Amino acid sequence: MKFEKRYLEGRTSEYGKPEMLIKDVERRIMNEGRFSLVGFEITNMKFIKRSLNCKYDRDNSLYFSGMFEEYFIGCETYMVAEDEIIVVMEDADPDEVYKRSMKFMEMFSEPVLLNGIHINIKLACGIVEYQQGSGTAEKLYGKLGKAILASYELKERICSYSEEVNGALRKKLYDRMQIYNAIVMNRLKLEYQPKFSLETNMIKGAEALLRWDESGMDAAEIVKTAEEVDMMTQLTKWVARETIEQLGRWKSKGIDTAISINVTKADLLDDSLLEFMVSCLEDSQVDADCIELEIKDSCIEENGKDIMKVVKRFKEHGFGIAADNFNGNRGSSDRIDDLPFYKVKIEKSMIKDIENEVRLSKVENIIKRAKESRIDVVAEGIETETQYMILQYLGCDMMQGFYISKPLSPDKYAETLKENYTLFPHLSQDYSDYVV
Repeated sequence: MKFEKRYLEGRTSEYGKPEMLIKDVERRIMNEGRFSLVGFEITNMKFIKRSLNCKYDRDNSLYFSGMFEEYFIGCETYMVAEDEIIVVMEDADPDEVYKRSMKFMEMFSEPVLLNGIHINIKLACGIVEYQQGSGTAEKLYGKLGKAILASYELKERICSYSEEVNGALRKKLYDRMQIYNAIVMNRLKLEYQPKFSLETNMIKGAEALLRWDESGMDAAEIVKTAEEVDMMTQLTKWVARETIEQLGRWKSKGIDTAISINVTKADLLDDSLLEFMVSCLEDSQVDADCIELEIKDSCIEENGKDIMKVVKRFKEHGFGIAADNFNGNRGSSDRIDDLPFYKVKIEKSMIKDIENEVRLSKVENIIKRAKESRIDVVAEGIETETQYMILQYLGCDMMQGFYISKPLSPDKYAETLKENYTLFPHLSQDYSDYVV
């Protein structure tokens, strides 16, 4: 998308002077006019500046403003900051304001030409409608700011201000602060659920599971909340650091083990995670092969090459890589040879219904294909003797679940590693000849 240079001329307002907007709004309120404020924020301004080698100047700002003026003909346009433009739409129905704003947002689905470079522009958009008696110009401007922030934080292309939207925004910001405080004040903890090897009849590592007792949430709920408030990578870094430091403490006591942690798409696409984890390993004098990253199979399937490149970088540094929630769908069992994993972890739902003929066949196929590719198979969510018997018969390599052991504190897990087999007498029976 390209706009004409002439829109740098004849500005209706000066760059960086929001007081002009305030005066305009005050005048409209005094005249009891009907109007709406539509605010746009360029949310990837840092990226734009980097793309232009930091050569983003006043002309670029006015060029952006010209784009808005060209589209919103007949409306007052105010560039109150280099990344924020506000349009005053007079005597317009709220639905029309929304539709017109959405149509403008859709124009940025294509790159914009700036200084000879095509750049993707990301916008957040907020709308506030003036209603008689709804407050001063400053209050209206404040509501618009909240609407723009809500658009960005709630991941909505456009947010019209309302008490409901404001409440949702406040909740997200509150939840984010709660998670941030839990991280920096060390209110979180980890428990470790053992993985039992059927080949050696011994514990062969564990999965680190997050706990936040005062929140009343389980691990899945904590992760879901962290993802919703964009705190997932910070949370994963805390888990990684705590796990590595714990491995160091165990190592100093002569206890060697491997621990797996869960990582998400957001984590893998954050360039800082690998460097952070390598630094933690060096500080704690722990080897990378003591850490295994569990990555959801769907994450690899949906994000393809981008994720695969990152996964291979972790693998090159010595980290173990496991495909989590592996279920054989979308032909995933046929892709095992192509994946950079040394382990696959069968999805819990598959294990729960393993007595179902269809599920049993899928699990059997996953195990067969993995063995052909010399990839270990872990079954998680083992809760009954029948599930254990069937999986042992099918040749599953490792198992994890409450039938094996509940998640343990660091001290209890260390004790379990020392005592090992004597703590699991119910696993001594050999079911390799079990008839399904």
